[in-house]
Amino acid sequence: MKPGKLDPGSSEGILPVSLDEETSYEVSAYTNFTWKPFEPLTLSGGLRFTNFTFVGPYTAATFNESTGEITNVTEFDQGEKVKSYNALEPRLGLNLKLGQNTSLKASYARLNQYLQNIYNATTPLPTSRWKTSNANIAPQTSDSYSIGLYRNILNNAVELGIETYYRNSENNLTYKPGADFFLEEFVERDLVQAKGKAYGVEFSLTKPKGKINGWVNYTWARSFLKTESERLADRVNNNEWYPSDFDRPHVFNSTINLEGSKYNTLSFNFTAQTGRPYTTANGYFDLEGIDVPIFLERNNVRLKTYHRLDLSWKVNYSKKLNRRWAGDWTFTIYNVYARKNQYNIFYTQRSGDANANIFRGSPLGSYELTIMNSPIFSLTYNFVFD
Repeated sequence: MKPGKLDPGSSEGILPVSLDEETSYEVSAYTNFTWKPFEPLTLSGGLRFTNFTFVGPYTAATFNESTGEITNVTEFDQGEKVKSYNALEPRLGLNLKLGQNTSLKASYARLNQYLQNIYNATTPLPTSRWKTSNANIAPQTSDSYSIGLYRNILNNAVELGIETYYRNSENNLTYKPGADFFLEEFVERDLVQAKGKAYGVEFSLTKPKGKINGWVNYTWARSFLKTESERLADRVNNNEWYPSDFDRPHVFNSTINLEGSKYNTLSFNFTAQTGRPYTTANGYFDLEGIDVPIFLERNNVRLKTYHRLDLSWKVNYSKKLNRRWAGDWTFTIYNVYARKNQYNIFYTQRSGDANANIFRGSPLGSYELTIMNSPIFSLTYNFVFD
């Protein structure tokens, strides 16, 4: 894995940066079983063993827990073991039929994640990097529980479902307050591993057959993180639960297919979801003529609600009996009504009276970044030889 690189090109004022590559191996073995103690009940289970080994070449550092300063550096040769982890991951499942058209399903699973993505939500563009587990970063672990009730109605023409879940996790990677994260060689000293919890309820309606078919899905879901750092400088939101970057309480998705004939199919796809959290400044102070923002809380506001409609029209073209291949055309419109969905919001230092009617006396100006803010058209031809 290549964590990051900076190539300044012909610029003489910026030094090049190339972070060392990281090499690791993961080996796993698993077993499954299915058991029917009596006709309406089916039990399933499994056990997975994982071994993760991080090897050199690598430069490992140890840090002072109080100050974060590097106290020792160790060089590892190519192929030399830096750190390894072993873990067991059990999983269980239950399927109970409550009559001919109703079933109850429940499950539990434990997972270990040895490769994590770390990012900073306050930057105007998504700067992130991947980080493997090592001596300073323990793997992320999670326990997930779910239970759902499913029922077929209208002579099995429509499937209804409701499912709820809860997941707790440990060792989620997030940056410390004020971290210098950009292409940092020893990024571990700028990270803190937080606890996490996520829970929600999902409602689904599916009509798999007929000239009008498709599905509708709504989910109410929450996702939170919590640090437990003793040092005040390492605490995020003072060690209290706060929304993670994946916290979107309301998510709605639907796909409707209109099959007018065997040669034409119209499909509509609509999605809407609560805007993701991001961090805005709680204030600012003057430092030698520069207005510096003060960030006291992480993920304290949200982007606008995201929604989008897509349309596709599929035409089966081949009508000949003695054909050599079957083909179809698909015409697609992405973002039909040109929604300008916010991708991020960033802040810049204002100069002069630019946009004074909007920002008034604020020394900082906030700007939103949008992508794909107009319809996108595409035409595709697919064929399969008979």
